[in-house]
Amino acid sequence: MPKGTMIGPTTRVQAFVATLVNRGVVCSTGADGEPLFELYSLLECLAPAQDDLAERLRQLQFVPICLAEMGLYLLYVPLLDVVEHLLPESTLPEMQALQEGFTVAPPSRQHTRADNGAA
Repeated sequence: MPKGTMIGPTTRVQAFVATLVNRGVVCSTGADGEPLFELYSLLECLAPAQDDLAERLRQLQFVPICLAEMGLYLLYVPLLDVVEHLLPESTLPEMQALQEGFTVAPPSRQHTRADNGAA
């Protein structure tokens, strides 16, 4: 997470992360300690509205992680991106309830296709 960017309050963040993990979202930790969530299981859990999902996905920063034993790369999404871009679009009432009380302090990251390796 960039310096100056935080999500608060901490106990709500911990509860949100625990809820995602308990619902089967695969979680890892980035080099900076930020929670990362595997994209496919995250989308299954949040069930975001489909109408502008493609645009929301373009705004995400993807972190590829290699599963050496399988020779596969999975795409992970940082916590801040989940809260900013995917959680607000969840169609599930219990996820919408978790969203209440989240505050994202500026500066907010602005992603471009170049951030995801696109030319």
